[in-house]
Amino acid sequence: MVVEAPRMGGAGSGQPAPLPVLPRVEQFKHVEAEPFETDEARERRLSQTYLSDLDQLLLNRVTLPGVGKSQGERAKELARIDAGVEALNRLALIIEVLEASGASPEEVKALREEYARLFTTRPK
Repeated sequence: MVVEAPRMGGAGSGQPAPLPVLPRVEQFKHVEAEPFETDEARERRLSQTYLSDLDQLLLNRVTLPGVGKSQGERAKELARIDAGVEALNRLALIIEVLEASGASPEEVKALREEYARLFTTRPK
């Protein structure tokens, strides 16, 4: 008796390849957002969430114009990257569920094309 393992999609299988699951940006501390926080409070919260203690204490304490990014700008950038990764991972899961539930191939193809477009244009 020969037992075959189930085949995953991909080249030569007739099924589309599975979509990648992207790693999230490391979060050092979870800080709750205030309902009406100011821009400065938001930057402080994002810095605490996305920047290590070393980054917060030593790096980018003073930003020279035209030379680098401030702590707040770097934290906002990491938050944008993390939000984009989370959205792409959710879309990949939705596509997999639709494929497994027998959704129309046209709908799945359109979603895969949208995933590919978002994947290549996401903040990095």
